[in-house]
Amino acid sequence: MDLPVKFPSETEVILEDVARFRALSPAERMLAIRGLLADVFFDE
Repeated sequence: MDLPVKFPSETEVILEDVARFRALSPAERMLAIRGLLADVFFDE
């Protein structure tokens, strides 16, 4: 079946996330990492 909507592959999504992370300044990168760690440690 040929769907009219194309969903990105997992690889495409990861590459977009990597590009977005690399475009951040060092301070913004640290905030992003801290946010991830906070989500992991304080997830209820």
